[in-house]
Amino acid sequence: MPYKTSVLFILTLISFYAFAQTAKIPKNAVKGDFDGDGKPEYAWVVKAKIKSPEEDCTEGKCVIKIMFSKPVMQPIYLQSSYDGELYNVGDLNGDGSDEFAAFPEWFTGCWRFCYIYTQKNNEWTYLIPPISSDCNDRESSSYKAIEKVPGKPGWLKVRYHLVGSNQYIVKTVNLNDSIAVKKLPFDRRAQKLITDCTLLNQ
Repeated sequence: MPYKTSVLFILTLISFYAFAQTAKIPKNAVKGDFDGDGKPEYAWVVKAKIKSPEEDCTEGKCVIKIMFSKPVMQPIYLQSSYDGELYNVGDLNGDGSDEFAAFPEWFTGCWRFCYIYTQKNNEWTYLIPPISSDCNDRESSSYKAIEKVPGKPGWLKVRYHLVGSNQYIVKTVNLNDSIAVKKLPFDRRAQKLITDCTLLNQ
C-alpha cells in the first residue's frame, strides 16, 4: 500500500473511532478536564436496570456506573442507587484537573449524599468525605455543595444538612489540614449511612 494511501487510511480510522466515541456520549454528560491533560473529557451515569413498576432492580443490587469518554479512565460504581446526577465543580485542590460531584438517587426519601471525586495517580478517590443533602438543597438554583473560598488557596466552603433535621451547616475547611477534612461531614448519623454507598473500582 502506497505511503499516502496508508496515511489516509489511518486518518480515516482515527476519525471513525473519534466519531464513534462521540456518538456514545449522552446529551446530559458532564464536560471537564478530569485528568488535567488540558483536553476535555465527559462523564455520565449509566442507570441501574429497574423492575417496573416495582421499586427494585433487576440484578438484585441497585448499582449505577459512572462512565467516562476517555477509555483509560476507570468507571466508578456506586451501590444503593438506581440513577444519579453529576456536576463539574471545577479544580478545587489546585492540581490542574477538575473535580466532579455525584448525587446518587434512590426510589424513596429526600436525603442524598454528595460525593466529590478527584483523580490521583490515575485512580478515583474522594476529595473530602461524602456530605449529606436533601432535595430542597438540590432544587435550589443557587445551591452549591462545595466551592473555593476566594483569595484563600486550598480552602473550601462546604454546605450540607444534618441527616433527619432541618439544620443547615456551612463550614470552611483547608484541604491541607487532613484532620479537619476527615471530620467532614461532621455528622455521625450520616457517616453510618454512607457505609452502604461505597466506591467500587471494578
